[in-house]
Amino acid sequence: MKPQPAPPAELEFHSAHKIAMEAIEKMVSQQIPPAPKNFAVWYAYFSQTNPELSRAIDIMAKSSKPTGSKEIEQLYESFLHEKLAEGQTMTKVNSRLQETLTHVQSMINEAGSQTSQFNSTLGDAAGKLDGNAAPDAIKSIVGQLVNDAKAMMAQNEALQKKLAESSAELVELKQDLVSVREEALTDGLTGIFNRKAFDMRLLQAAAEATSEGEPMCLLLVDIDFFKKFNDTHGHQAGDQIIRLVAQTFQRALKGQDTAARYGGEEFGIILPNTVIENAARVGEILRNTVAHKEVINRVNQQNLGQITISVGVAQYRHGEALETMIERAD
Repeated sequence: MKPQPAPPAELEFHSAHKIAMEAIEKMVSQQIPPAPKNFAVWYAYFSQTNPELSRAIDIMAKSSKPTGSKEIEQLYESFLHEKLAEGQTMTKVNSRLQETLTHVQSMINEAGSQTSQFNSTLGDAAGKLDGNAAPDAIKSIVGQLVNDAKAMMAQNEALQKKLAESSAELVELKQDLVSVREEALTDGLTGIFNRKAFDMRLLQAAAEATSEGEPMCLLLVDIDFFKKFNDTHGHQAGDQIIRLVAQTFQRALKGQDTAARYGGEEFGIILPNTVIENAARVGEILRNTVAHKEVINRVNQQNLGQITISVGVAQYRHGEALETMIERAD
């Protein structure tokens, strides 16, 4: 007798079990604690469900530095945490969508019932309208047909209105999803990318630079004497300066270049397909642009003087640990 193929559920179990064991073996071999986040990263890697994450790990594996707990935490925050937030939003969206579709389906069913009833009424009327039908009977039949036709028209109008409302709601749900993703990657103070987006973009840029054999540079920027400025003029003025610098970067950078708030008064700028000489020129342009800004305190109209920035630059060496490049630029 020919052996029967395993049922789909059993195949799915064996596949998931194999992937889980690969993830655990990887953590054991690299002495990484089998914590939920660490497991989630390696499970996603071996299951190939997140291509960007897998590519980032492959790039990191080419460096001499092992993928430890710190790097795994960074990978989780960059590639999985955002998807979990999106998943929670999707649950809410699906709930709203299901309610909308259920209501529309109910109205379609009701409209279909109304149409069937009207067809039945037409059939009955056709049978009664013979040559011997009395005028009163004809009047009654016509009146019934008119009433049923009006009811069916009203039902169809209500259905069309609900379909239009549902279409508008679907557009709104799509916008909600876009907003959630943007908020997860945006710095609340400046409106540019946040640290999470920076980490994710840097991993992607390194992966692309390695696979394409192209250069990639990083600028790390500090606002000079920011703590002293903050202590002297207050946090509101300090926030104003951070926003000013961020907006300057955003206006000056073009194409695939990425500016992000790295933390506090620090910024990171990723320059794909850029050699270090050109990156240094970009840094000098940004430094001069900020230095020539006139800064007026919006609260008391006081002139806050000149703001200067320091810019560090480093070019990515294919296969190196990203932390090494960051240290060179810092």
